[in-house]
Amino acid sequence: MDDRCCSHFMKTWSSICRSGGVDLTLLENSPPCFDREVLRDTKGLETIFLRDYFEARSTWKVGPIPKHGADDEDYVKATITFGRDDIESMKKWALNRWKKDDEFQAPQYLSKFVVTCAFMWVSLVKAKYRKDDDEVAEMKEEYFHFAADCRDRLEYPIPATYFGNCLTILKAIAKTITDMKTEPLKGAENWKELFMMFLSGRIAIVTGSPKFTVYETDFGFGKPTKVEMVHPRMCVSFAESGDKEGGLELGLVVR
Repeated sequence: MDDRCCSHFMKTWSSICRSGGVDLTLLENSPPCFDREVLRDTKGLETIFLRDYFEARSTWKVGPIPKHGADDEDYVKATITFGRDDIESMKKWALNRWKKDDEFQAPQYLSKFVVTCAFMWVSLVKAKYRKDDDEVAEMKEEYFHFAADCRDRLEYPIPATYFGNCLTILKAIAKTITDMKTEPLKGAENWKELFMMFLSGRIAIVTGSPKFTVYETDFGFGKPTKVEMVHPRMCVSFAESGDKEGGLELGLVVR
């Protein structure tokens, strides 16, 4: 399931727990939708995805889960918080540079998601090549991925509580977000080839969104003081800030 499904499930579960199982208002007013018929597969994507899945599955090796090695100790998990002022400063700086240096027309507005993603990605790439021997380091393409919820971007209505994956994998940031508004599933039939290309380089993948308000999830003993997402080292989790209004939290696993 995708992040929106997970968020809806957690909000519903916490609401029921908070009321001691008495108040089912959220579940009654906003029940999950499991009807797969609401999706219109006009391009035959289901057949393509199933073919690619079973081709990949045939190569999986069955065996015990490997033990953690000594290399795991080299990884550090951290949470970076951006306040509202930090984000606004990055927006102004980015727009000014865009208008001055870029050949493309600068947009009138940049979202906090775009500017924080750009700042984070550039910082990660610079950190990887910080060593003294960076000139002899193996050069690889850098790829950035994030998922977008397609429920309200298709040509036909999809319930906001549709339970299942409804994601588009995106490769760029600002320009791709604009293009995706009109064709959210463009090129979906070639996702397998794109994934294989991405694996040949270095990948940064964004998960989560501040729109899911994870700090509003209350099981009855108050709102959480700290929320951490579980994800592999190639991923960066996004959430709203728990203590800075209008801010963002980025969860990283770095070496």
